[in-house]
Amino acid sequence: MTFQERLEELEVLAIRVGVIHKVDNIDPYSRASALADVLGLALPDALDPDLPLITRRGRIEINP
Repeated sequence: MTFQERLEELEVLAIRVGVIHKVDNIDPYSRASALADVLGLALPDALDPDLPLITRRGRIEINP
């Protein structure tokens, strides 16, 4: 998984849980940081494609 694919996962997750409605067209690293923040994820772990997404409430599984 690439950084871009992980970023897309974060965007989908944030939209699904209702913390955002759309994604602004800002640079990818700022967007990733903002998404991780609203989802309660820690950076840089949220961007590591080899690590699972884990929030304060537990592990997140993203089904395509």
